[in-house]
Amino acid sequence: MLILTSVFILVVPVASQSLTRNLSKTVTVPFGAGGTLNLIGAPAGAVTIEGSNRQDVEITAKIELTGSTEAELDRLAQVTSFAVEEGTARMTIRSIGTHNRLGDKKFWKKFPKELLTRPFRIDYSLKVPFYLDLNVSGGDGDLSLKGVEGTIRTTFARSDARITLVGGTLNVAIDAGKLELVFPERNWRSGMIEASVANGDITAKVPSALNAELTAAIAGSGKIDNRLASLKPRSANVPFTERSVIAKAGVGGPPVRFSVGSGNIELIPIEK
Repeated sequence: MLILTSVFILVVPVASQSLTRNLSKTVTVPFGAGGTLNLIGAPAGAVTIEGSNRQDVEITAKIELTGSTEAELDRLAQVTSFAVEEGTARMTIRSIGTHNRLGDKKFWKKFPKELLTRPFRIDYSLKVPFYLDLNVSGGDGDLSLKGVEGTIRTTFARSDARITLVGGTLNVAIDAGKLELVFPERNWRSGMIEASVANGDITAKVPSALNAELTAAIAGSGKIDNRLASLKPRSANVPFTERSVIAKAGVGGPPVRFSVGSGNIELIPIEK
């Protein structure tokens, strides 16, 4: 099932030769806990996701278009939106715009080529069930995720991201930017965590009661700031360095891996 959204419109002049148009739409789709939600973001735009005790997904999208005339904005508004695809225990939210030319084909007939390069962004705010598997992909935009327990996978080209963990597993990859991971104050009893930033920094806020096999590594320039007194080398022959920490936290447990190409890693205790 494919649900195409409509939008409310506000036009704001930003310069003598440029206009912006802000579009906004909120859609609520029934969706129980335990399913898989896929979000395919736009080339630019922030993503905020919050879990709660609900049996639906509330999607709010704020779209910003840029054009030289109101006629251009009208044409861009016809082809910029998002679609919701529903399946059995699965939902996909797919961004639509000049980057992929999806949506109603009639709007793409004789579409002006000069409009294909006009910048736009879609900022998403989602409220979802607490127990959920998530696959999130984005371009250039910040990420905020909290209150979700499940299998979480996310990739961004550039992002300042903050993920507050509850449980489950996590795989996050960012090409450039910053990542802050906040563990629950109780001991982490779930699965593997894999977090990487090619160019940028990772900050992990870790409870003293963590039981895990923790690895932190920097491939290029940068250093590791390890403030976790509870970490011990997994091997006496492999001491900690400013670019490598191979440690056991507590009695050991699931693998927790942080990797940075060029940048810094901070391992700091949670302040109660």
